[in-house]
Amino acid sequence: MRIIRSAAFAAILLFLGFHGIMHTMNSYRAEEAVEEQLQEVAVAVDKEITPVSQPAEEEVLGVTRKELPPEIAAMAVDFEALKAINADVVAWIYIPAVDISYPVVQGDDNEEYLHMSFDSKKSSAGSVFMNYANSKDFSDENTFVFAHNMKNGSMFGALKSFVWNTETVDSDPYIWIFTSNATYQYEIFSAYNTDKDSDMYQISSDHDEYVESALSQSIITHDCDTDGRLITLSTCAGFAGSGQRLLVHGSLVETY
Repeated sequence: MRIIRSAAFAAILLFLGFHGIMHTMNSYRAEEAVEEQLQEVAVAVDKEITPVSQPAEEEVLGVTRKELPPEIAAMAVDFEALKAINADVVAWIYIPAVDISYPVVQGDDNEEYLHMSFDSKKSSAGSVFMNYANSKDFSDENTFVFAHNMKNGSMFGALKSFVWNTETVDSDPYIWIFTSNATYQYEIFSAYNTDKDSDMYQISSDHDEYVESALSQSIITHDCDTDGRLITLSTCAGFAGSGQRLLVHGSLVETY
């Protein structure tokens, strides 16, 4: 009888394991389908639908925009098409060094898009989303953008490359943020693991003190101008439930 129970228990575990694997695979497939859809509607070569078409001399948030580099100008984000899918879209994030390219949404809180895809469907991968308390135009002293650390490298799963391989940031240290009004170029200056309750989750603080604290904890070394407004990318780190987070900080260096 004990052998039968053990066999039955093993069968249940096997079934649950298989079910979990299938659930994960289905989530990845659904995520890939959404990504393909987004790439089709959001990235093109027609510059007339991009922020690039705005007058070069126009000021944005008090900064005179410049002309985009050709390789970035090829990124044409159709925000009208994106908003037709989800009105919560506020930007598109592009990090060439680690092949991150996603729309950024902003919900009513920081729970809404943890388990909901860009097309508003239930998804373990969630979405890339801005902190609900941040200004949509990236005008805050520090703008936070969150996403899951997916094992297949999607969402913010590739951010760990900045701490695993310090040469990654040197190869291309920039975070690009496209909005319907402008394009922002941030240069990465710090990356490290911290606790989910870290005091580094501050939208407004003394700029110099905050930057100094970020640099003192950083695993990477990359000198750049840190006087601009900040962007902080946040994702999980360590084993599940550890409460550890990976933070990557960038400083605004150009507005286009």
